[in-house]
Amino acid sequence: MLGSHPPDPDNHGHGFRSNYYQRCTLLALAIAVQTRLMSLAMFIEASNAFAKLNFPVPP
Repeated sequence: MLGSHPPDPDNHGHGFRSNYYQRCTLLALAIAVQTRLMSLAMFIEASNAFAKLNFPVPP
């Protein structure tokens, strides 16, 4: 797959390389989720502000 070395039968996929790629994948996933949540919150905030501008709530 990545590189020409065959997989080492002794580490059973728990070596440094697979750990590193797993951490990178988890980190990228967490960043993507956090970015999506932040953009969703910003969208809700902006739509709330837009609604307040267009339709002022009577006191």
